[in-house]
Amino acid sequence: MESDQKTSTKKTRGGVRPGAGRKKLIGAKTTTIILTEELLAKFKKLGGSKWVRTQIRLAPDEGTPPPAIDRFSSSKINLNEMLIDPQEDTQLYYAPDNSMDRTGIHQRDLILVKHGFFPRPGQIVLLQHDGKLTLRRYFTDIQPERLISESYDHSQYPTIPLPHPILGTVSYVIRRLE
Repeated sequence: MESDQKTSTKKTRGGVRPGAGRKKLIGAKTTTIILTEELLAKFKKLGGSKWVRTQIRLAPDEGTPPPAIDRFSSSKINLNEMLIDPQEDTQLYYAPDNSMDRTGIHQRDLILVKHGFFPRPGQIVLLQHDGKLTLRRYFTDIQPERLISESYDHSQYPTIPLPHPILGTVSYVIRRLE
C-alpha cells in the first residue's frame, strides 16, 4: 500500500506541464559568462546578477561624456599612478611624425610607450625604420603580416613588412588642445 502512494505522488510532481518552470521576463535574454573561482566569489560578494544589471544601468551611454572631476574635491589625481604601472618599463616620447594622424596622434604629441611587451594585433607601436622613429598599427591577422600607417598622406608613410624590430606599444596619448 505504501508503494502505491509513492508511485502516485511521483506521477504528480516534476516533468513538463503548462505553467511550470521559471517565468521568462518579457524582452530579457539570458547570457553566460565564464569566471575563475576567485572572480566568481567576488561576483557573488558584489551581489551577482543584480549588481551587474545595476552597473549596466548606471554606465553612461556611448557618446555621453564621463562625469567631470570636482576640482574642489579633497582627493588629488596622481597622473603617475594613473598612467604608469611600476612593474612596466614605460617612457614618454614625442610622436615622431604624422604617420598616425587619422587616429588623432599628431607629430609632437606626447605618447606613453610600454617597452618589453609583444604587441597584440591592432595596437599602435613605436619602431625605428630607415634610421628614424615612426608609428604604425600592428597587423598579423591579414597576410602578409605588416605595420600600417593611418595617415592622410600614405605616400609619405609606407607599409612596413614584418618581421621588424618594435620598440614598444603606445598606451596613451597626451596632447594640449588649443
